[in-house]
Amino acid sequence: MTDLEQHARIAATRTAVAAAYDAIAAEYDDRLQAGAAMRRRLRQRYARLFRPGMRVLDVGCGTGIDAVFLAGLGVQVVAVDISPGMVAELRRKVRQTGLAGLVETHVMDVAGVAAWPPGSFDGIISAFAGLNTVTDLPQFGRQAARLLPPGGHLLAHMLSPWSVWDILPLLRRRQFGAVAGRVRQRQRTVIIGGVPVVHRLYSPREAVRTLSGGEMRLVHGESFGTLTPPDGHGVPPFVAAGLGRLERHVGGWYPLRNRGRFFLLELEKSAPALTVRSPLARSKPGAS
Repeated sequence: MTDLEQHARIAATRTAVAAAYDAIAAEYDDRLQAGAAMRRRLRQRYARLFRPGMRVLDVGCGTGIDAVFLAGLGVQVVAVDISPGMVAELRRKVRQTGLAGLVETHVMDVAGVAAWPPGSFDGIISAFAGLNTVTDLPQFGRQAARLLPPGGHLLAHMLSPWSVWDILPLLRRRQFGAVAGRVRQRQRTVIIGGVPVVHRLYSPREAVRTLSGGEMRLVHGESFGTLTPPDGHGVPPFVAAGLGRLERHVGGWYPLRNRGRFFLLELEKSAPALTVRSPLARSKPGAS
């Protein structure tokens, strides 16, 4: 693929993502009600990491569900999204909640984060598959590491290639070829607002390797939806609730953390290696 073709592909992807989320911006929060339990678990993680006065970048902020939550904790949030419609919904929420002094908004593609200077943020978050639509995830990982100070955290909540619940119906029908295809799948096209949006799929291990760039290390990982069934699987509500409670305790265990519908990775920016000068080393000429 030539550079021109590559640029055209990236531009087409950005246009599709913006159009898709513009189309559903007004109803987006209602659509996410099915993921309310997942959102509560994410918020518990945010509350452990981020304190009042910290500065956090929310990448692919959508309508600002997480940004408003963090601002309510006293965190300074910079929220970015490629969809003008989504950012308009966030700005409306900010006005209604009186959090304008704590939330800064930008309509921009993820590549635009390169404009901020090094160490601009104490933390970076991206939830509900926003990073799965990024065309150059390694580049984003390098920028994230640059924007964080040593000890800063990146929380990446991403769509998995497959989950137990994806392949159970196929196994019941003995469609073993389809199971193998699903397990190997590394790209999925999702229709959002009538627009096909390509999602690139990474296993947790692949995502860590892609995002870390040698500058960040994994400090926590867990699955979402390994045990908890998605809507439409006919599991009685009391059983689903029990499975959800169990998942909160075992979702970080290997190999369970690889088999959810989503996974969360918490990466920490490594401290720079110290260069220790030997006391026997010669001083530079003229040094006292």
